[in-house]
Amino acid sequence: MCKEKPTVKIPSPNELEQQVKAKPAEETKKVPLFEGNTSKQFIISAMLDGKTEAELIHFLRDNNDIFAWSAEDLRGVDRSIIEHILDVDKNHLRSRKSFTKCLKKESK
Repeated sequence: MCKEKPTVKIPSPNELEQQVKAKPAEETKKVPLFEGNTSKQFIISAMLDGKTEAELIHFLRDNNDIFAWSAEDLRGVDRSIIEHILDVDKNHLRSRKSFTKCLKKESK
């Protein structure tokens, strides 16, 4: 006997537009990586006390060379470190097909 798999509803593009986007758990604010240049920004908590905020901003700006803003910034980094691979069996039937196939077998 086949076990019933949970069904997953895939929203239409229209439904996706109507969904409310996830919001941070707390207030945040954008801080430019470089003073006066808003092309590159990082987001920090707006709830930090002044000293902690200043130390964090100072730390991030001092270490700005570690940020990768685009794939071009990752030149020289081994691909195995930055590439995400999904271990998917291409021969495996999708859930919907498997479930339909299971129902057909049970009805016989």
